[in-house]
Amino acid sequence: MEMDERLSRAEILQRLDREHNRLVATVAELTPAQMIEAGALGTWSVKDILAHLVHWTRFPTHEIKAALAGRQFDYDARHEDEINAGSVAHYRDRSPAEVLVDFERAYDQVLVTVQSLPERAFEPDNELERILGDSVAGVLNNNTYDHYALHEGHIRAWIRQNSQR
Repeated sequence: MEMDERLSRAEILQRLDREHNRLVATVAELTPAQMIEAGALGTWSVKDILAHLVHWTRFPTHEIKAALAGRQFDYDARHEDEINAGSVAHYRDRSPAEVLVDFERAYDQVLVTVQSLPERAFEPDNELERILGDSVAGVLNNNTYDHYALHEGHIRAWIRQNSQR
């Protein structure tokens, strides 16, 4: 099993905090009307990006909870594009503020999950990693802090593009 980089609990929490704060600060620059304007990423609005992030932020907490219970996570068999479309559709009739609340709840759950893990979960060759097939950092990075950074960049570029109109 090839393992993503191993990080300590403190390093993971630091990355989560940094990228979450950067994303939230960027989103805070926008009005509710700007948040629902299409085009921030393809046809998606910033609200749609956040709806997408709600799903993927929750995902690793489900993976880790299953592994803590000693079982493999039952992955959604749908294609990623279908999952993303479903996440966006779920929030279609919700306000940007409601989506932000759910994003913050999902983020808080990630923090609780990381903080509640036993210390051995961050050590080499532990049972949790064997079940996950990856390190805790590996399970989290592309769904949380790296994902936040990616989409913060998309939003930031969209803001710059719109400010030049």
